[in-house]
Amino acid sequence: MALTKSDLILKDYPVLFWFILLLPFSAYTQDSLPCARIEKYIPYGRIHYLNLPVDKVKCSQFSNFTLQEYIETDHVWVSVSTGTDSLLTASLKSYAVSAIYPDPDSCLLSFSGKLNTGNTEVFLTRSWNPNGNPPDYDGWNLIGNPYPSASDWESTAWSLQNVDPVLYFFDGINYRPYNRNNHLGNGSRFIPSNQGFFLHVTSGNSGVVSTDNSSRVHNINPFYKSSGFIIDLLRIEAQGNNFTDEAFIHFDPTTTLQFDPDDDAYKLFGIPESPQVFSILPDKLAAINVRPYSGYNTLVPLGFKSGTEGAYSLVFHGLNTFFEIDTIYLEDKKLDEWQNLSADSIYNFTSNPDDDPGRFVIHFNYTVTGVRTQVVNTCFFIYGFEHSVTVMKQCQEFQSEILSIFDMTGRRIYQTTLTGGGSRKIFLNVNNGYYLVLLNSDTGICKKMVYLY
Repeated sequence: MALTKSDLILKDYPVLFWFILLLPFSAYTQDSLPCARIEKYIPYGRIHYLNLPVDKVKCSQFSNFTLQEYIETDHVWVSVSTGTDSLLTASLKSYAVSAIYPDPDSCLLSFSGKLNTGNTEVFLTRSWNPNGNPPDYDGWNLIGNPYPSASDWESTAWSLQNVDPVLYFFDGINYRPYNRNNHLGNGSRFIPSNQGFFLHVTSGNSGVVSTDNSSRVHNINPFYKSSGFIIDLLRIEAQGNNFTDEAFIHFDPTTTLQFDPDDDAYKLFGIPESPQVFSILPDKLAAINVRPYSGYNTLVPLGFKSGTEGAYSLVFHGLNTFFEIDTIYLEDKKLDEWQNLSADSIYNFTSNPDDDPGRFVIHFNYTVTGVRTQVVNTCFFIYGFEHSVTVMKQCQEFQSEILSIFDMTGRRIYQTTLTGGGSRKIFLNVNNGYYLVLLNSDTGICKKMVYLY
């Protein structure tokens, strides 16, 4: 896929600034919209995916910047000459822009013209890429939000014909997908004004995207707001070399083991310095892997790549969302090591670029010789009352059991090790609501949902 090549690694930082004085966008129509002057600051050394904010822009306005467009039919980035007065007019097309000089005054873009408004439509392409590894269709098109306000990707005003429901932001390090069908991913449904992003044509050789003013919202939330509490959702965060990357695994009985454009999201690789984590499907690499739970002995191959040799960590979030699964283990095939993620959700290891990217496997309710399979322990009794949680061990005294309490966002709010005695009462200063209590011991695991008030 062309987007995994190093020449496609462009830095796109959301912390950029628009300067403009406007009436509310609902006050304008295409005919009545006045001309406006807009200034956009792009810090030196950063590349931003930009959708043109006005109806037409001269190339010469980018004289202090590099300007590139992605040509899907050729699977390459192409530089746009900024030394002419040729006009750029496509309302949904985006460009990669970066400042040439460090002088702050040279990092300011200025546009004058009619602000984009009304209905807009763009035709996308999907072409065969014989130079891919392996050769495959491309289908990646760089478009954007044409409006001077945020736009809601989940709005029905965004019409997709033969186009995947996933948009791919780039945060300067890694791509962050968001699937509007199942609300999964570490991107966002809200597209900032004039922000560019990638879309993928599902099949065939073409697709169509259109939108109108009803998709527009007043939203100042930053990119990449995480999803709320979702059952059977595991978020894997790779950390190392001062960078992070994320992948998602979600169980849904209505899906398949193969890549499904309606549910899954492709893995697009970011900068080489950052660790990369992904699911390995039979036919694709996925950043979002939605698949059925197959019962005991369900395993999911987990891919990992590092661009530099060093120490890395895999951090697993959402372990408390699996109410029908008692054990989740991570297998490191390189070291022949297993880790019970319910007991320790952080796996530390070293990696180098020559390692097999398929070194890890996640095992759900898996039994293997030499590894203790954890079963539900009936020796413990857990209940909640007002703002306290009581844990009782009916068989004997506590023997270094690990007690963890999570809120419904998956955030761990309390953890301790229990020793001695046979009863323990924990007082919590928390809001009213449901909380998950997880007690892990050598003889098994006990999980209980309690309501505190």
